[in-house]
Amino acid sequence: MGRALMIAGLAAVAAVALALYGAGGSGPDGSGGPRAEATPAGEAAPRMLELYTPWCPSCSSMKPVVEELAARCAKTGVDIQTVDVSREENERIADRYGASAVPTFLFLDANGAEAKRLVGAQSAKELQVGVEALGGVSCGAPVSMGGLESSATKEG
Repeated sequence: MGRALMIAGLAAVAAVALALYGAGGSGPDGSGGPRAEATPAGEAAPRMLELYTPWCPSCSSMKPVVEELAARCAKTGVDIQTVDVSREENERIADRYGASAVPTFLFLDANGAEAKRLVGAQSAKELQVGVEALGGVSCGAPVSMGGLESSATKEG
């Protein structure tokens, strides 16, 4: 009962926010954010997904960090995507991975298995370490801190 009530409350907040701020969707995948070089059709690639909502302050502060990371790490073979989980078509993604807070950063191997999860605002360095581990190659010099000097909550 409590979970259903929480989901109903979040849905109401999402509806109000969408009415106020719109659906977003500026990324090439319609999710609202950057994407590293696309993987050729039929070829699986490791991915970093940032699950976010447009009205989340921590998510907004992470936007330039993720954009810089996508540009710097484009040659690693890791597909960096942002997913607006307040959009109806993306709600199942949050459910599928059991994400209950935003931003959530999921590092998925080429088979789609979760290799790492970070929750909350993160340092650029922490995200870069995750991308480099997935891609097996360095992105180059560390990305700037983007104003975030330390990592926040981490999960396993």
